[in-house]
Amino acid sequence: MRSLGQYAVTQAVGRLDQVLSDDADTRTGKLAASIEVFEAVDNRMVAGSNREYAAQVHRGGRIDPKPPNRALAIPLPAKLKRSRQWPRQLDPNRDELSFVPIRGGASGNVIGLLVDDEGTFGFGRGEALFALAKYVDQPPRPYMYWDDEDLAAITDDLWPAFLGE
Repeated sequence: MRSLGQYAVTQAVGRLDQVLSDDADTRTGKLAASIEVFEAVDNRMVAGSNREYAAQVHRGGRIDPKPPNRALAIPLPAKLKRSRQWPRQLDPNRDELSFVPIRGGASGNVIGLLVDDEGTFGFGRGEALFALAKYVDQPPRPYMYWDDEDLAAITDDLWPAFLGE
């Protein structure tokens, strides 16, 4: 069962890297490192992650702002995404970033932009640094499952080894 568990972890980490490699905005390091075998006894094996967002990544769903926030700040420039800086860190006194409301449009979800009017943060004068959204719908990115290839490997290799054949 321990071998089956390790196989499950290896496959899940590989799938996670694959499904998220196209999405540079998603940080996979902590989630991938958290996937482990929790139980492997008799004929039972339990593997997964204890990260609170693991199921959200796997199944997808809506991400809402945590109170008291009324909107999610989504960084727009790639450099800002990588630096993991948020509006309150960049502009704690709210002196430099201007709020530009968005009315209507294709998505009533985005309520406005935070713009660097003076180019203070090195992204350019008038550059929109964050989109403010009421919520974000995250698509499912399944990574914890058995596919036909896995079942063949389990049936042909791991299970006979477990039974001592």
